[in-house]
Parts: sequence; C-alpha cells; structure tokens
Amino acid sequence: MSEERTYEWDTTPITLQIRLQPTTQDNVQRQVLIAATSYDDFPLAILVEQSELSDLLTLPIIRDLLEQLANELPIRRLRYEELHQKQNKSSKQRSPTPASSPPELSP
Repeated sequence: MSEERTYEWDTTPITLQIRLQPTTQDNVQRQVLIAATSYDDFPLAILVEQSELSDLLTLPIIRDLLEQLANELPIRRLRYEELHQKQNKSSKQRSPTPASSPPELSP
C-alpha cells in the first residue's frame, strides 16, 4: 500500500541538498547550490556565494561532517580508481560483436 501524500509542511518529507561547487581560477570563493524538494517533485534551487553560508558551514555538526569527508577523500579516490580499472578490464575482455548487415530486400 502506498503512503498517502499530504503536502502539508509538518507531515511532508523535505529533501534539502547543499552542493559546494569546485573553486575555479577566476572564482576564489566557492559557489553553493542549495536545492529543496518534497517527494519526487522538481526541486527549487538557488546559487549563492559560500560567504553567505558561513554561519551554516561553521556549525559544529556540519563542520565535523565536512571535515570527515575531507579526510576520507583519498580513500574515496582509491575506491573510484579501483572500480574504473575493473570496469575497463572487463570491457576490454569482452569481444566486440560484429554489426549485422540489414537483410536484402527483393524488388
């Protein structure tokens, strides 16, 4: 049985995403994409400068989570590289199948 969707603030699940964009050579400060949505609806999103979120990003719970992620990045890189090496090996081991010619039509 599917869950009833209420679309009322207190009973609707809300997804909030914060994406720190990579810094660029021109842009010393990161831009931050903030998106919010309910259920599987399209998100509402805004793009702001990181400085506008300095209070949020320095909250201990957020700061600690980001610090943990920063510390894990080398391990995550290794897992990513391992996975792609395995995928490349398996795709090279598969023999390509020749394309079949379309059947000839008689006039």
